[in-house]
Amino acid sequence: MSYQALLVAPDGDYVTDYYFETKEEVLNRLADRGSNWFFYPFEFVVTDKMGRILEAPPELAFFKGKNVQTVIKTFKEAYKIAQEKVNKTGDDIDLFEYIDLVKNILFQGGKP
Repeated sequence: MSYQALLVAPDGDYVTDYYFETKEEVLNRLADRGSNWFFYPFEFVVTDKMGRILEAPPELAFFKGKNVQTVIKTFKEAYKIAQEKVNKTGDDIDLFEYIDLVKNILFQGGKP
């Protein structure tokens, strides 16, 4: 089995990169990826077939074991809700508030 990085933008857009034979190799490459993937701040390690999340940052550990498509759908839904809030109130949403929104959508079946 081989592994790859899944890099996700806040709006749910994503790219895959860094295909290696071990999770550790992917994690090492992610740690040294620099700013060329600035617009994709959420990084995960997945199987080469894009099946499930195997590794996630600590603040997104609740995604471990989840289907990749579920993760992408959750980010897209959270972004839509966040944009509606910004448009309505004019207030920005910080990273921690956004992650809470993502988590609530995932565990409450689409309800923020």
